[in-house]
Amino acid sequence: MPSGSPAGADPFSLQRKDSKVQSAGIVDIAATSTNASKGKILELLRYFDYNADPTISRFGFRLNTDFIVVQTRVLDPPLIQYRNKASASVRNGLWHIDRSQFFDSRPKPHKWAILHPVKKA
Repeated sequence: MPSGSPAGADPFSLQRKDSKVQSAGIVDIAATSTNASKGKILELLRYFDYNADPTISRFGFRLNTDFIVVQTRVLDPPLIQYRNKASASVRNGLWHIDRSQFFDSRPKPHKWAILHPVKKA
């Protein structure tokens, strides 16, 4: 747990920027088509065959491979405000940042401590 964390702070949250490789991996997964994702899920369900597992059966669980249909709506994209108070809105899926300066965030040093209490006999 980070030393000096405010009370109630999530001790598992990360306060760092992802590397370019991590960001690219996230984008690759997020850009996967719905049909490809569904195919991967169904393939894994067939591979693991949970419904044939005796432990799961003893508890009366059964996994259905049918997907459900849910009502959805498209949210308006967020408006981004830059350091020079310029705002960027989305047009054709892109934020246009003409003559805008990015906010320059400074990385904060991490202060960590590992506590390992040992009971003395």
